[in-house]
Amino acid sequence: MRHLIAGLLLAAAVPAAVPAAAAPASRATLADNAGLAATLNWDDRQDFDFAARGFVAGPLAAVIRGKDGRVLRDFAADAAM
Repeated sequence: MRHLIAGLLLAAAVPAAVPAAAAPASRATLADNAGLAATLNWDDRQDFDFAARGFVAGPLAAVIRGKDGRVLRDFAADAAM
C-alpha cells in the first residue's frame, strides 16, 4: 500500500509531458475522409441525439446467458418495466 501511495504522489509531482502538435492530415487521408463523409446522411440526427444523452451503444444480444445457459440479464424484460 505504501508503494502505491508513493507512486501516486510521485506521478502527481511530475509534470505531464506536453504532446507535440499533430501533423496535418495527408492528401490521401483528406480524400478518404471526404469520400466517407459524402456517404453519410447528415440529416439523420439520431446518433447525435443519443450521444448528447450519453448513449453510446446498445447490447449486442437481447439476453445475456451464463455458461450454464441460465439468463443473467434480459434487456427486453428491463425495457418492459
